Amino acid sequence: MGHNLQISKLLNLFVRPNGKVAGNTSPDVWHDTKNGAEQSAIVGIVGAKGGVGASTLAFNLTVALSDFASQVTLVDADFQQPALSILTAHDPVYTIADLFSKGNHIEANVFEACTYRLEGLKNSPRFLTPPSDGDGAFALDSGSLPDLLTQISTFSPLWLIDLPKEIDRHLVELLDLCSEIILVMEPDLTSVAAARRWLNHFEDLGYDPAQVLMVINRSGGRLREVESQLSGNFPRWTLLSVPNAYEALQQCCLSGKPLVLERPNHPYTKAVRALASLMKERNHARAVKTPVQQ
Repeated sequence: MGHNLQISKLLNLFVRPNGKVAGNTSPDVWHDTKNGAEQSAIVGIVGAKGGVGASTLAFNLTVALSDFASQVTLVDADFQQPALSILTAHDPVYTIADLFSKGNHIEANVFEACTYRLEGLKNSPRFLTPPSDGDGAFALDSGSLPDLLTQISTFSPLWLIDLPKEIDRHLVELLDLCSEIILVMEPDLTSVAAARRWLNHFEDLGYDPAQVLMVINRSGGRLREVESQLSGNFPRWTLLSVPNAYEALQQCCLSGKPLVLERPNHPYTKAVRALASLMKERNHARAVKTPVQQ
């Protein structure tokens, strides 16, 4: 009875005002503006709980995915505790707040001015952040972010959204835009329990397990017995492990450079690039199954 009550409350809270059904409106193709495709893909990344390394993974994965898409854009959607500007050691002059101020008329050059790139990287992704001081939590309307992303989606063929971890109606509206959801967890009991709750929510909201990738971050640690049982505990979901690289990632944070560039032969780098390659294959399979309508 308790579980049914939880589902009822969840679904009542997350009624889509626009009548959308999860997974049915998200784009399927990482289009390149040169080949005439009309839709962009949006990938949501969320930590099962705080401190599992989801933002760091999002940063490194975005850079790895730039090998497969002509333009990749990473959006930090956590207005209260933004992490991207810290990870990139960059304090942007213009932020997502400036895009909100433009209303419904955002031109490509304005969008470009509100993003920034990694210096010295030829095909650098673009990064879009809220104000780094956290003022975005008070000044910006998180409920308007899905509409903003829809409006600017044509400016990039592939988007990654570093999602906040508070489950509410606004988060669900963001998730509804995603063609893929990456749930990041650690191989410990509290993270496993948190991941189970997220997966229950995903199922209650109608998301297809084929839309979800589970990433076991910081694998290979002391709780290997727990880690060895994860595939049996999540049989319907695709799991990929990323090894622990805490010290190396801390050093990269000081320089604002991603580990996937700084140490190309590191096991973490290889795992993240394998994740990027798997995402490309999964996206191609979805594109073949549901071709873009011309």
